Amino acid sequence: MKAKPLILAAGLTLVSSVPAAWAQYRSYDRPYDSNYDQTYQESYRDYGQVTRAAREIQETAASISYQAFRNNRRPDEAEAEALDRLRDLSARARHFQSEVGRYRQDPRHTADDFQALADAFAAAADSLSNVNRRPYVERGMARIAYRLDMLAPYYGQSGDFRERMGYRDDGYRDHDRHH
Repeated sequence: MKAKPLILAAGLTLVSSVPAAWAQYRSYDRPYDSNYDQTYQESYRDYGQVTRAAREIQETAASISYQAFRNNRRPDEAEAEALDRLRDLSARARHFQSEVGRYRQDPRHTADDFQALADAFAAAADSLSNVNRRPYVERGMARIAYRLDMLAPYYGQSGDFRERMGYRDDGYRDHDRHH
């Protein structure tokens, strides 16, 4: 008869220690930040938007990179640099899309990939400022800038890619309302 109360007491002790153990685990994982958790939960609901934006960035970057290579058979030094930066942007966009799909609904796993994509975009935009403008490249870069602006708050950044890089809206906001 004494075994039952002992087992019951051990069980209650174990159950009551789980919240404390979880809190301790969380403190090792990262410092607790209720604002981050709230932002993360709000972003969690919009994850479909993140996957669509990642896909569109990848498709657009691949398209403008391909078209630019196809249309520049004998590039000069500045054009060759721009083509390399567009190729890098396309590769980063492909990797970002892959990671977004792999780590579903957890921006902590894709934040570094987003930053690498943003850096590749900035490098491409800088190199494009040294060559003649091509409308299909400008439209594509504006579309990517818009998507980066849309994703930036999800990763705790300001969304000012269009303004910083000199790309205008071109109606992409209306594009989202139809999807």
